[in-house]
Amino acid sequence: MASDTPRAATDATIDRTTRRRAMAALVLTVTFWSFNFVVGRAVAGQIPPLTLSFLRWFFAFLLFSLIAWPHVLRDRSGLIRAWPKLLLMGLTSVAGYNTFVYLALERTTAINAVILNATMPIAIAVMAALAGVDRLGRNQLAGIVVSFCGVAYIVAGGDPMALLHLKIGAGDLWILGATLSWGVYSVALRFKPAWLHPFSLLWANMLIGMLALSPLALTEVLDGRLPVVSSTTVAAIAYVAIFPSIIAYILWNGAVAKIGPNRAGLFMHLMPILTPVWSMLFLGERLGPHHLVGGIAILAGLVLTTRTPRAARG
Repeated sequence: MASDTPRAATDATIDRTTRRRAMAALVLTVTFWSFNFVVGRAVAGQIPPLTLSFLRWFFAFLLFSLIAWPHVLRDRSGLIRAWPKLLLMGLTSVAGYNTFVYLALERTTAINAVILNATMPIAIAVMAALAGVDRLGRNQLAGIVVSFCGVAYIVAGGDPMALLHLKIGAGDLWILGATLSWGVYSVALRFKPAWLHPFSLLWANMLIGMLALSPLALTEVLDGRLPVVSSTTVAAIAYVAIFPSIIAYILWNGAVAKIGPNRAGLFMHLMPILTPVWSMLFLGERLGPHHLVGGIAILAGLVLTTRTPRAARG
């Protein structure tokens, strides 16, 4: 049986093809997740947020079980043995992150939420370094700083002085909780049993998260906040159950295993680029010049962070 001890992904051990494939997977992942925000905004007045989260994972669990069940049966004894790790990952990813974001958006402004959520790659990098599963090199530190500056410029609307008026409230603390939750999950992925099939892992995470979300969704039902059934809401639930929940998680987990949580985390900085694009195309919102300037900085940060030192290039 393979050891459960994670091996840090270093520049010397990651070949160019593996790195490129992981990067492509991460771009797709963030694309699906960014469009998830647009879908959520489109049905905001029709499906309560926690109910949407529960329905998302309920149907994702049912669909994913159709393809994951053979692996789950094979790994069932291992799933039972690894339940503490699986419980941590399920609560911090499926249940924790999404729930914290929904709670935050009810209590804070969009600019506060986005700018604090942009600290996620930093949280992942620091946690990975503390856990000993990744190292913070000079390129990564520089990439984090440059990319975060791009994010800050975008959410400030091109006016850096707007950042001086931010106020920390309960919603901001929920967003910080969300970033920490996802950071713990991303690092915990490196400690998963090596023999556990990725589909078994995701299935277990979905089950744990869905069960944790069910009482939260029930509170909205008891308050009389019922979802509207229409072609729009059905299509929205279908999208969030398949693309950001199943496909994106498979791609994310695979990329983290290949290049580490530190590099993978920085791709979350693509969210402030992609989400405005989808909003412009599907919600009629306008894309301003500050998105272009900030986007260039974000992409520059990604290049710095994923760049292989010259000595390690093949």
